Amino acid sequence: MPPRKRPRSRSSAATKPRSLQRGKPVDFTNAVLSEEIILHIFNFLSPVDLTVCSQVNSNWHRLANDEQLWKPLYLERFHSRHTPPSIETSTQRTLNARKRKWKTQYKIGHNWLSGNCHISHIDIPSSLPGVGSDQAIRVDFFNDLLCIGREQSSTIELWRLRNGDATPVSVGNLQETCTITSFKLDRESTAPFRIAVGFNDGGCSVWELHDRGVSFTLHQLVSFASCTRFTKPVQTIGFCYPILVTCTNDMHLSAFYIGGDRGGPHHIYDLQCELDCYCPAVEISRQPDEHPALGPIWRVMICFEPPSSVHSVSVEEILFSSHTLISSRSSTSLDYDDLFLPSTLDPLLLARRTNSLVISEPYIMTAHADNTIRQYQIDRSHDRLRIRFARMLTGHTCSVTAVALQAAAGRLVSGDRCGIKIWDLVRRSNRRDYIHHGRRKKYRKPPEFIQIDNEYDDHIGAPPWDIQSLHFDCDKVVAVMRHCLPKENTGNSIRVWSFN
Repeated sequence: MPPRKRPRSRSSAATKPRSLQRGKPVDFTNAVLSEEIILHIFNFLSPVDLTVCSQVNSNWHRLANDEQLWKPLYLERFHSRHTPPSIETSTQRTLNARKRKWKTQYKIGHNWLSGNCHISHIDIPSSLPGVGSDQAIRVDFFNDLLCIGREQSSTIELWRLRNGDATPVSVGNLQETCTITSFKLDRESTAPFRIAVGFNDGGCSVWELHDRGVSFTLHQLVSFASCTRFTKPVQTIGFCYPILVTCTNDMHLSAFYIGGDRGGPHHIYDLQCELDCYCPAVEISRQPDEHPALGPIWRVMICFEPPSSVHSVSVEEILFSSHTLISSRSSTSLDYDDLFLPSTLDPLLLARRTNSLVISEPYIMTAHADNTIRQYQIDRSHDRLRIRFARMLTGHTCSVTAVALQAAAGRLVSGDRCGIKIWDLVRRSNRRDYIHHGRRKKYRKPPEFIQIDNEYDDHIGAPPWDIQSLHFDCDKVVAVMRHCLPKENTGNSIRVWSFN
């Protein structure tokens, strides 16, 4: 007998789930697979795919935004961009001060790389009677707190720049009895904030700012009078609680301890530099190892440009305990043009003058009028301190007027009248080109910076504005801008680039 044929199976349509017969897809996240299996499947998806999955429904949105999915994505893309642990400073801790979600951190990091940001122009009128808005201002910004001090004023205005606020919110004023010439927010403290203030007579004070929601409560911790009779105004402040360092216009350096222990607030030491230096910058960091007899040790780095110099930079390293100076050493990176062709004899060297100088170990950056930025490297050993020229950063088409640096994040922000540039100092990866608000420059080498141009609208006016100073934290850049034409009495304005 011929073999019998295998009976035909039932129609596949009959075996399909009733939901598929009706054309309705099965949601496998709804009691079909366990959440552990679903998260394991989602773990193979890219950030773009996870974003698409989160738009399906509320259940998919919850699973696609799981912290354990975004944490490895963030660490894989951005964690290696940070500086090695051996040179991490207090700035690194301030970057993670806010407990953000991993997806939010990934989005902010992506926006920094792509130049995707929201640009806002802020007119902050003076809240003080008798103070004109056209006066020159100085600004410090950290963790959404914006401090504004006007020239020849004894008051600092406090503003909050949160992403949810359409406009900055005034949260109070800090009133002093002397004219304020410099101030600095402590990057180590956020609850409460601490701010150091320098005066025109060489004195200084420290305040605590307690956030009460709609306003700040201010409390003065300590005040120090000028140590000498003929001291010039405080020009620069370095602040890392509980150590405060002030530098006056005549390069008189004073160190103070402002903690409540170890004898209470007191003066530590004074140093006087006989040179008339330019652009001093001060950075303070606490050493990881304590001295067995002296206790905690703080390193103070003072960077400045020697007199009659254009491209020479000096750095002074000073170690302090809470009561005394321990050691001091210095190093200088000389430019041969300064040695053999003084700037007073060469108009071209005059055009290369330094407009701004910043330090964030192990980097020093100087911005120049010849459209360049020079990067220096600090090399340190047990018995040697050396500063060397590393490279020149080019790409600006006009004078670089301001720079801001965070070595722990590997990020440099520079500004000119055309806009700002965000430089990647740590890793030059062959990442994709993104087209958002930013415009990526392309060279034979991998891209080094993102350029974000100024927007000239009716509110600002067609004439360009120079960027006077730059500040940034983990998700915002704040710039003080002033009209390029002196005859234009338009005062100052503040521009904010928000990457959140």
